[in-house]
Amino acid sequence: MRVFLTGATGFVGRHTLERLDATRCELALCLVRDASRLAGKSPRPTYVRAVPGELTRPETYAKELQGVDVVVHLAATVGRASVRDHERVNVEGTRLLLEAATAAGVRRFIHVSTIAVNFPEKKHYPYGRTKQLAEEVVHASPLDWAIVRPTIVLGPGSGWGLKLASLARAPVPFVFGSGRMRMQPVDVRDVASLLVDLAALPSLCRETVEIGGPEALTFDDFLARVRGGGATRILHVPLAPVVGTLAALERGVGAALPVTAGQFYGFLYDTTSAHHPLLDRFLPHRRSLNAMIAELGEGA
Repeated sequence: MRVFLTGATGFVGRHTLERLDATRCELALCLVRDASRLAGKSPRPTYVRAVPGELTRPETYAKELQGVDVVVHLAATVGRASVRDHERVNVEGTRLLLEAATAAGVRRFIHVSTIAVNFPEKKHYPYGRTKQLAEEVVHASPLDWAIVRPTIVLGPGSGWGLKLASLARAPVPFVFGSGRMRMQPVDVRDVASLLVDLAALPSLCRETVEIGGPEALTFDDFLARVRGGGATRILHVPLAPVVGTLAALERGVGAALPVTAGQFYGFLYDTTSAHHPLLDRFLPHRRSLNAMIAELGEGA
């Protein structure tokens, strides 16, 4: 199997590359801006090959798609990037990659999205909006595709894990919003395993697969678990004023802000997943929440 992987140096991408290495993957072509960032990522260096280029410039990678069996598309713009950058990379970049893959004769395309596309409102969340638009681009593609929507992804090297650990272990944890939103964290190794198992399928059947961990709970209950259980005093900060103020400031100073309004949407809406039969087949035993909590902040 020959795989073309975007986002290989990111959190999920690194673990996906490791999982591919444990399979009979013949070649993993990794689209990267800096080829040196792939150095030492695999004990089988001949199996990994860097493709220097940019997602939004298909002329830098189109020829490398020749002979590829499946594209696994992880690259995305997140965080404090501008709305335009979100649109350029997450939507236009996905469209250009699909077009280049189609022209090269690639048959299968796995698009890694986010559970945030399910949020009922994404007005101040360009990441969620553009990932939803990217899904629509994938839907319109003639390729045989699958869309994977992870929930909050934890594991060694997780930036989210480090933030959640710091929040939970504060003398008095504070939560934006009610703390009653439900979350279902998933381990990065389970996400990577699912992606690799899907990549090996002869047909993807144009399906969307949501993946969360084996346990769902409220954010307050999650913080209590991280702290070791028992009574936990949690300070709840009203969320609406925070989101409204940040959204107003973004119109003026934009990327100069340390956080964005959209980054608080995870405190507002549930981040749980719907069950899919493929999970019974490929991941009947996902890593437990307690195991994920034990590793919070490691390797970040």
